[in-house]
Amino acid sequence: MRTSLITSLKESLKFKSGCGFLPTNYNWTKPACWPELRNITPNGSISLLICDKYPYLDFSASCTGGYCVTIDGNMYALYDSGAPCHIAISDISSLGILSDYPEALTLHTVNITPRNAGGRISSFKCFAADTGIKEEQGILWAHFNIEETINLYLAFSRSNMEYANPMLTAVTAKNNLIKVSSIQETFYLCSMLEYLPAFDFSHTPSSISASFYLCSKLKDINLQNTAFTNMYNSFTGAQEIEKINIFAPKWDKLQTASEFLVNLPKLNMPILDLSEADLLESVKCYGNSQTPMSGFKGLLVSNKAKFNGSAPQIKLDYTGLDKKALKSLFESLPQVYDSQKISIIGAEGTTDLTQEDIASATDKGWEVLL
Repeated sequence: MRTSLITSLKESLKFKSGCGFLPTNYNWTKPACWPELRNITPNGSISLLICDKYPYLDFSASCTGGYCVTIDGNMYALYDSGAPCHIAISDISSLGILSDYPEALTLHTVNITPRNAGGRISSFKCFAADTGIKEEQGILWAHFNIEETINLYLAFSRSNMEYANPMLTAVTAKNNLIKVSSIQETFYLCSMLEYLPAFDFSHTPSSISASFYLCSKLKDINLQNTAFTNMYNSFTGAQEIEKINIFAPKWDKLQTASEFLVNLPKLNMPILDLSEADLLESVKCYGNSQTPMSGFKGLLVSNKAKFNGSAPQIKLDYTGLDKKALKSLFESLPQVYDSQKISIIGAEGTTDLTQEDIASATDKGWEVLL
């Protein structure tokens, strides 16, 4: 009976090809006044569209043989691999491009290319010139014309507020795909971000902690071949998110999904199946009474996980889990011995549960918060 309940839920909410986990075909339309980075970025290179609203841009790139930076087609400087590049907007000699979007600005194109033929860019990240103060930077668009795997850890932001790119609107890529080893904190506080390509992790163990924190305009995220270890605060405050497409995931390295999906009222996720996550310490996907997360419909967990994170170890308040989904979750729970808690306050099916239903969780040592 227990197995049939879980199997029934998984089958009834199963994603079909093209309907859930497969990346969607969504072409970003750039503002008419912006130059077309996709046509001016050489193979194996990165281009940035920057504006003059903020005075500095600081970044570094790891590239075999070093890298070259040009601004508006003019040579700026040559750098060793990993060396910092400091751009003072006031020192740029070209006139740039006048733009009225998102406001009256002067735009410049920055190209980052390998110095040597065959050179490969393997990482890119911005940083703050002065870590003692918060530095806002003016990247509007980044285009990656690369095929090899790149590390984008801290690429456009850092959660300790050293720097951020609040005007970043789009990231595009060759074939609409970037192979990455990390996107941890990459888009933290990118509140104007509207478009991203798909990210392929090639099953490299990786954290997406704070990756999309307060990305309040994003609607669609495509992540494939994932092996996440940490999903803490990944999507908190990204209130326009409708779909998080996770294609071909492996969950055997996942330790925490605390604050994973929080206050996402437009999210449509029929089920999050973490039944292979034997190392999982906590999973918290929840809304609140004002903005319930009704589109989040199901969760399954591993019956081998210890769930020894902070209480409540499972939090599903104000979600769309109905009675059937809650019963199936209870049936998937492991036996615990340290007063672990599961909170389902305000979940759709909470008031329909019987004492017998709840006992399937409490008999395993769980305290159910209703």
